[in-house]
Amino acid sequence: MAVAYTRWLERHNQNREKMATLAVTQRRHTQHNPHAYFYGTPLTREDYLNSRMVAYPFCLFDCDIPVQGAVAIVLTTADRARDLKPRPAYLAGYGQRLHFEVAGRIGSLSSYMEGGSSSAKLTWERSGFGPKDVDVAQIYDGFSASVIYGLESYGFCKEGEALDFIQDGRIELDGELPLNTFGGSLGTGTHPRPLAHHRRRLAGLGPRRLAPGQGRQRLLRRRQRPDRDRDDVHLRPRSVLRVGSGQRGSDAPSGGEGINEARGATFPTDRDL
Repeated sequence: MAVAYTRWLERHNQNREKMATLAVTQRRHTQHNPHAYFYGTPLTREDYLNSRMVAYPFCLFDCDIPVQGAVAIVLTTADRARDLKPRPAYLAGYGQRLHFEVAGRIGSLSSYMEGGSSSAKLTWERSGFGPKDVDVAQIYDGFSASVIYGLESYGFCKEGEALDFIQDGRIELDGELPLNTFGGSLGTGTHPRPLAHHRRRLAGLGPRRLAPGQGRQRLLRRRQRPDRDRDDVHLRPRSVLRVGSGQRGSDAPSGGEGINEARGATFPTDRDL
């Protein structure tokens, strides 16, 4: 991972100090999540920049912390979900692709980007949505660079621009694209909480995480698409994206689909329920 990130920084003439924005912002989001490992432990830009190096260009706060826990996601048909409690969230589409490399099973920059791009292509095609339709993004962040690869490979910004894209409040709770609003793995520890977190948000459960007093509630706003709206009471909030960057291996099934490390799913309002 460190080798791939070094390659990305050099290729795009970027500097690692800009990543402080991601680490600090996600830690701030963590303070709204009492289940997070770092709940009650703030992080400043100075903390990030002065932290010890783990494997250049990753410092301590670019890496998540192992924790023990479990999350269960229950899937059923839309017909059955209508009569269940609590209120369900609906899955519009998903993408699973993986780009493998053999040598040492070390993911190169190209393997992360190609795996993510192919996963994104499936996600957008199956859901009928695109990057501009996404109000909130949950992007895997076991290492901070995974977020950079995800933002670029899913089309939220151009390649080489992700570190600039996350600046100036864009990924804050009241920003243009709230990112990892539960704190991400960097704030909560490494486990599958993103899906559980946003299943609860989209179902209207739990405390509100997004900016109180905003003119529009990003997670609670109906997406107006008359061509898809039906006379069904289960119109849901706009899309929330969960992304995992693809990487590694040589024995992927034909077409690259199957169990892998590239996962994306949108949870919107009104996709063919």
